[in-house]
Amino acid sequence: MEREIRRNQNNLIILGTGVLAFAVWTVVRSLIQYMLQSTEIKNLVSGMVAEDQVNWVMTVIVIIIVVTLAVDLILRMIVGFSARAEGKGKKKRLGYLVAAVILIVVHVLNISQYIMLVMADTEQILECIIGAIIEVTSVITLLQLIIASVRFKKLTAQKSQ
Repeated sequence: MEREIRRNQNNLIILGTGVLAFAVWTVVRSLIQYMLQSTEIKNLVSGMVAEDQVNWVMTVIVIIIVVTLAVDLILRMIVGFSARAEGKGKKKRLGYLVAAVILIVVHVLNISQYIMLVMADTEQILECIIGAIIEVTSVITLLQLIIASVRFKKLTAQKSQ
């Protein structure tokens, strides 16, 4: 039983680190995508609104992107740091598991978005496949984290009885 507890603790530390790495990757990827597509977005916006409102709409878009990235980063940091702390024996809260489930739902929605993009536009197949693989990897990491946490909690509860 002690070996199983230590294995789950190590898994929580490793998987928590993986979630933190995905957090950094998501922010970097999103910023690069925005920088590469900002002129396309501005051209699209300028075709939809009056010329004097383009800067205002672009500012709103940037604010929405920043807030979305901040929420995503905060959720991932909560999950990653909490899993690492639990693996080190410091915390034993369940709130980060709820955040992990929320992230899984977001990843599943992103995967479905990639599938729809592949079906709609054949020019972006490679980018969509790579994005979907990254999303699936993140889902697997989060699922393993949840499983390791539940096992760890059950084993420590059995040990204390």
